[in-house]
Amino acid sequence: MAVNQNGMAITYIDNITNQMQHVALLRNGMTIQFISEPMQSQITCAIHNNPKAIQYVEQSTKNCKQALSLDDTTIKYIIEPSEELQMISVIANSSNLQYIIYPTNSVCEYCVKYNYKNLNYVKNQSEELCNYAININPLSLEYIKTQTNEQCIIATYSDINSFQYVKHY
Repeated sequence: MAVNQNGMAITYIDNITNQMQHVALLRNGMTIQFISEPMQSQITCAIHNNPKAIQYVEQSTKNCKQALSLDDTTIKYIIEPSEELQMISVIANSSNLQYIIYPTNSVCEYCVKYNYKNLNYVKNQSEELCNYAININPLSLEYIKTQTNEQCIIATYSDINSFQYVKHY
């Protein structure tokens, strides 16, 4: 049976049996995208074999947590992840912030506190978050997209080395 060799072979087979689907999922979790109305056991198997399969299945909290526990970067495949899912991902690796389209303020704050360079991944930087980053490390001025005079003064007063990151005079 071709599915034993390559799970993606199910795309070429008519009248796929449950056994063929199971074998295909064991070979390649991404084959879940070709199974209409997969059962939860199939979804679990697919995610276990390839966490990126989360992009093709129901994104329940349970399924998302399973994917994130196996590969914390799969946050990029989760549509509108909850704050809980965002935190699971960034606690594993704070630079995963770069994969979250709309991170919550507390997730951004956590990541910046962990490593000020993560400010670079925050698309919508609030003045409050930028001030927080400067208080943690004045060199974070480098990653502030729209600097205020006050931020520049505080950063350079705290650490003269941050002067090199002042974008306006």
